[in-house]
Parts: sequence; C-alpha cells; structure tokens
Amino acid sequence: MRIDASLVGYRELMRWAKQFPERRWAVENARGLGRHLAQWLVARGEVVLDVPSTATARVRELSRGSRRKTDVIDAATAESVAALHGDATVVTAEDHTTVFALLEERRANVAAQRDCVANQLHAVLRDLTPGGAALAITAKSAATLLRSIRTRHRLSRAGGRRLNSAIHLIAVTQVRMRNSIGRAYFDKKIAEGKTRNEAMRCLKRRLANHIWRMMIADERRLTDEPTGPVLHVCHSGTTQLSHHVFAYRSRDLAVGHGDLVPD
Repeated sequence: MRIDASLVGYRELMRWAKQFPERRWAVENARGLGRHLAQWLVARGEVVLDVPSTATARVRELSRGSRRKTDVIDAATAESVAALHGDATVVTAEDHTTVFALLEERRANVAAQRDCVANQLHAVLRDLTPGGAALAITAKSAATLLRSIRTRHRLSRAGGRRLNSAIHLIAVTQVRMRNSIGRAYFDKKIAEGKTRNEAMRCLKRRLANHIWRMMIADERRLTDEPTGPVLHVCHSGTTQLSHHVFAYRSRDLAVGHGDLVPD
C-alpha cells in the first residue's frame, strides 16, 4: 500500500497493519528521511528496524544488476535486509538529549553563518575604506565608517580616444586659467571635499555635456546647410565628427573660450 507522509497516512498504515498480530517494521534510513515515521511507530510500541540506504543499494545491485529505485523495489529490498538480519538495527525512542543535540547543532550552524557574514562585511569595509578597517569593530562603528565613505564616480573608459583627449585638454587649460569659470567650478568641487582627480572628472563630465549640446546644434544647422561639414551619427550611439570640425571645436574651446563652462 502507499500512504502520504502525514499523521492521517500513518494512522491509515496502522489500521492496515493490525491484521498482523506479530509484526516488525523495516524503515529505510530511519535516522534520516524516515525518522518521523520510525519515531511515531516506536512511540506506539512497535518494533522498528533501521535499514541503511547503502544496504538496500547493494541488494538492488546484486539482485537486479543495477541500482534502479522504485517504491516497490525499495520496500522489497528493505524487507530483505531486515529479514536476513544484515545491517538493520533496532530503532529506540529518542529522549530529551536528542532534542538538545538538535538545538545545539542549530546554534552552531547559526553562529557559523553569523561569522561568515561578519567576515564578508569586514572584507567589504576593508576594500572601501582607505587604510582598511579594524579587526575588532562593532555594528555601530561599522555604520559610522560607512557614512564617512564618499561615493566615487568614474568616467566610462569607452568612447573615442581622440574626443576624450580633447576634453582632457580643454579641462586642463581651463584649470590653468585662474579667472575662468572652469577653474571656479574645479575649486568648488575641491571645497566640497573631492580630490583633484574627482574634481577633474566632474569638470570633464560638464564639458562633455556642453560639447554634446554644441554637436547637436551643429547637426541641426548642417541640416539647413548640406554643403558644410558633416556630422555622422553611428548606429551604436557614438558620435563621430569629421577631422576639420573636431579640430575646430577642440581648438575653439581650449584656446579661444577657455572660460566656457555651462551654467
């Protein structure tokens, strides 16, 4: 017969088994998956034998030439091992020491998991914080340390090398000009606590936005003047300028209008 692994199924099994005055139960892996059923039967005075899954696997392989598993085959092999008094052992009722052992195992697993998470968080703090983080650190200290970390933004390394070089030349020229708006913007970022490299990235990003608006304006103008220089827009989203237009704009921004930074 086949039953569900539930209290209703266990009771149905007991009603069926009462037709046998003398009975013994062979439960495969009674200390693992079959533990609940085995202990339920033992608590009602039944004799239960624990049949290791390795023993049933050997019986299946020797009798059938393979370890193929089905419910019928599993039941037959467990019965064979129990009847031959092979590797089967009698299952005894578990007491409070078993419960305490389970609780202790759970406590050890939770403590190990907590240590693993703490070590991972400490490694993240060590990577984010200049100079690393102390070994003995509390949750409050870690939160304070995280609040003190400044978010760093980096420009994408993708894009045209010539255009990136031109934007860098424009930014360096503006920073060298003491009275330029670009230098004022650079000094403002330094005053906000950014490093020189971070402030330079901010200036480059602002210049890139301004150059993009100029390129869009050129494209609209060239639509009305098809004989002028051509602005090519690729399908990949990158923008390419003809050499003359690119050189003209770079020189114009870097030299002629060194203080040209958008508001």
